[in-house]
Amino acid sequence: MYNLSTMSFKSSDSEYGISGEGKAGGAQERVEKLLSRQKFLEKEVERFKIKIAAQSTENIENEVQSINNVRVLSKKVSVQTPAALREVADQVKSKIKSGVIVLGSPVDKKVLLIAVVTEDLIGTYHAGNIVK
Repeated sequence: MYNLSTMSFKSSDSEYGISGEGKAGGAQERVEKLLSRQKFLEKEVERFKIKIAAQSTENIENEVQSINNVRVLSKKVSVQTPAALREVADQVKSKIKSGVIVLGSPVDKKVLLIAVVTEDLIGTYHAGNIVK
């Protein structure tokens, strides 16, 4: 048990970034800086998630199947945004060179899906129809 009457709790306004002059203006500036920092950190987290999802596709060659002489990959990945899913799909596309790729990611109670067809197969397969 602690005896609060003998404990010393010291803090200064400067410790919390509070100055005596222009508190309202300074508070607004601090809030803007914090919001900016939060936005930056959210972007960093998203970049790391993309990187982790991309690392899960490093040995993708083992998962590619051949269907009617076309290389096909369907895989579940863990990303949170459509942009991140597209980034992973582009990385997979560059690794398999020729084929059809379908990636999915569960987000909340929904699923993000993307289908990608490499340049050489665009005349034969349509990515939009594959997703439908």
